[in-house]
Amino acid sequence: MPRPRFRVLLGMVGVGLVILALHDGWLNGPLGLARVGFAPVEWSITNVGETVGGVVWSFLRVGTLSRRVRTLEEELARLRAEQAREASLQQENAELRQALRLLPRTRFRHVAADVTGVSTDGASAVLRINRGANDRIPTDAAVIAADGVVVGHVSSVQTSTATVELLTGGKVRVAARALDTGAEGIVHGVRGLDVIFDGIPRTQTLRVGDRLVTTGLDGNFPPYLLLGTVVSVRALENAIFQEASVQLPLDLHRLKVVAVLLES
Repeated sequence: MPRPRFRVLLGMVGVGLVILALHDGWLNGPLGLARVGFAPVEWSITNVGETVGGVVWSFLRVGTLSRRVRTLEEELARLRAEQAREASLQQENAELRQALRLLPRTRFRHVAADVTGVSTDGASAVLRINRGANDRIPTDAAVIAADGVVVGHVSSVQTSTATVELLTGGKVRVAARALDTGAEGIVHGVRGLDVIFDGIPRTQTLRVGDRLVTTGLDGNFPPYLLLGTVVSVRALENAIFQEASVQLPLDLHRLKVVAVLLES
């Protein structure tokens, strides 16, 4: 028999044997053994897959949580900023309401202004405000703070701003009277170091604790605006006049809001 035909016949016999073996269950044992042998490998592959899947899911979950945390932090920062702005507006409104408690209420109109700057030197002390010619602010207009406390007067006016000369600077002189004793004189600053009440005849009584108000006689300030309180009284021997140091009710250099009085 030729060699090729022999090989074909041998192959057919082998296939037949395999079919018989599978039909009669001869290979169940070896196949079972193969399954048992590969079971740990299959279990390991499954566990590795599950572990990798868990790591990927955890990573994705952490990324999602991180984005949520960032979103919450941004929202918290926004709310804090809004709260700060609201508190600032409430404070400004409270200061404005205080500044509008003016004296006298019937004869004078007023324009409220924000203080935008302060400047002091040896000869003067000034505020800059955000009101000017556009708001009909006149030169020499009286400027006051809360409860009618004298601040100074307008010394120069620009289109939308103005400069206010402070009482403490020495260039503002106000006719004043002591409410408790009736003593009259002039209140003014001394080189930014002190505020004094002088020009008071020695025949007039003046005491520590006397409250000083404007008289209106200088033509710039209406009467009964508050100037301050006498803290000491002095007079040289044989002097015609006496003088006193005055404590102001407010720190004029720290004001945020003032009011400019406009005559009706």
